[in-house]
Amino acid sequence: MIWDLSQPHQNVSNRSFCTKVIPSQPVAPLSIQVTHLVPGKVYRVKVFRTGFHANDAYSAYLEMGSPTILNAAAIRHLNAITRDLPETNKTVRASTEGLVNLKLLIRSNDIVLVPLSARSRSLKHY
Repeated sequence: MIWDLSQPHQNVSNRSFCTKVIPSQPVAPLSIQVTHLVPGKVYRVKVFRTGFHANDAYSAYLEMGSPTILNAAAIRHLNAITRDLPETNKTVRASTEGLVNLKLLIRSNDIVLVPLSARSRSLKHY
């Protein structure tokens, strides 16, 4: 899991900061190297992101005007944008040294989960 915590410079309490929509900004891409893998083995990589307009019910709620009561349509909208589906779902092969190198784009205040799992063989049906 990776988190880019970018606190704003402010001379007041966090209350005003946390009650308005704050767009994220790109930060330097990350290079991730996973080691000690089985050489040549295929792995599944997924990338899950929570941040500005990515699984972000709070910004959407603020953009609705922070209603005190949510109607059914608003609840459906918030549920639809926070399904936490992977933005990346691919396979990679470990090098002969047992390495996988990944590049990851990240934005300020994003939280990114990058699980890497051994790809299971499909079952043969007889």
